Amino acid sequence: MEKQNNTVEAISKRPWLIPVMFGLMCAFLVGAVAIIEIFDYTEANFGFSIGAEIVTIMIAIVIVATLLPAYKRQGVRVEMFVILLTIGCFLCFVDISKMCIAGNGLATLSRIMVILVYLAEIVFGFGYWLYISHTLSTKRKVAAVLDIILFALGVIFALLSFVNFFYPLYFTIDLETGFPVASETYWIGDIYMTLIFIVAIVSLFISKQKLRNKIVVVVFLGIPVFGLLAAWGEEGLSVSYPGMMIALVLVYSLLSYDNEKLLYSKSKELNLATSIQMDALPNKFPAFPDHKEFDIYALTHPAKEVGGDFYDFFLIDKDHLGIVIADVSDKGVPSALFMMQSKIILQNYAMMGLSPKEVLYKANKQLCANHQHRLFVTVWFATLDLKTGLLTAANGGHEYPIIKGAGANFEIYKDKHDLVVGFMDGVPYREYQIQLEKGSKVFVYTDGVPECVGNDGQYQLERALKALQRYEYETPEVICKSMLDELKVFMGTNDQFDDITMLCLEYRGCEEQ
Repeated sequence: MEKQNNTVEAISKRPWLIPVMFGLMCAFLVGAVAIIEIFDYTEANFGFSIGAEIVTIMIAIVIVATLLPAYKRQGVRVEMFVILLTIGCFLCFVDISKMCIAGNGLATLSRIMVILVYLAEIVFGFGYWLYISHTLSTKRKVAAVLDIILFALGVIFALLSFVNFFYPLYFTIDLETGFPVASETYWIGDIYMTLIFIVAIVSLFISKQKLRNKIVVVVFLGIPVFGLLAAWGEEGLSVSYPGMMIALVLVYSLLSYDNEKLLYSKSKELNLATSIQMDALPNKFPAFPDHKEFDIYALTHPAKEVGGDFYDFFLIDKDHLGIVIADVSDKGVPSALFMMQSKIILQNYAMMGLSPKEVLYKANKQLCANHQHRLFVTVWFATLDLKTGLLTAANGGHEYPIIKGAGANFEIYKDKHDLVVGFMDGVPYREYQIQLEKGSKVFVYTDGVPECVGNDGQYQLERALKALQRYEYETPEVICKSMLDELKVFMGTNDQFDDITMLCLEYRGCEEQ
């Protein structure tokens, strides 16, 4: 999870934010073009500055448009970047409006637009600081203090901007032409942005970023300063705001490049972990071609690269089959490790010839002995006597099994649930027995099946039961794969929130029967 201070956290995690910001940026572009068409700017240098700012807004729109297809999955860093781009576009819009209105005799409107430029610059500056401090991992306590200081200074300088309604602190307005002219104390208006850049550079060099990143970011931060110096003394020639936007985009590009390299490295590791996890589950079918008494098939479809669900089946001896389906309480790598541990423990105790209730009791005791991460697992464990078809099972907080008798329909078997495994030591477990006949089927699953989310809400167990009836005469493999296909169709374009795991057993009976 990305580190973030309280200020960043307050404006993050809004899935609608990026599309809304994109709409605002498009509105600023349309508004700027309309202003240019309505007013004739009088200074020749204005044409260059206006053109630069129009191009800057267009570039920002194109960049955000590339983020729209996956806007729901973007992180805080990208959201901060888009917010700051939007503020920058507004800054360019009001600056264009100021330049177009200047010299048209609209003194009051010209004064308002110049003040808006100063205000937008302050907001952009504070947002720039938040973005830099967050993306460069400034220490949380230091960032929180600086947030308060810079916010307070921003409010002060914002109030100073309003002083220009009554006193020419930054500029005066020619009442005949409406043209703004810088006053002798105009430099006060540049103090806040200068302070932002200084604090950003200092915090950058005390951060744990690579030296390359520090040097490059300092160069990027110098772009708007260079633009300001290049236009010094030239009335109407201003490229500092496009410079700020360019610097922002370059910083984002640098950090995104490093982040992509890190994500690629982690992706390789996760792919390897996924491969190891899948190899640990039985995945060769038919599983036991020499045993004609039964047919079994199982599959898992993780919501993330590595999941917390697992299944297992193994011959305890030549006449008894062990069956496990389970769901760890969390997702991701820690759950995958806990899942591997649980699988091994359950199989070890089952291979000792213990009954299902004894297997869960022993496994619970061992998992509780090392309970640092407070994870637990729901488990349905059963043994099948291949000669008689007697199924003996115990349920540690898992979903109800679905049973189909010979010549009957699939029905939910509401067994008694005991406590989940690995949560509390010393918990007793109960077991029950079901007599399977030739042609009987057992379907067990994790909660990712009934709780699968689509446009119509959750899939629900009743819908799963109806789907199973359509495939009641199919093999366990066809049943599991068909059910997974149904769930994928039901989800549609919705994200998968939980792992989906299914196991189906068909008892075909012993030749002696």
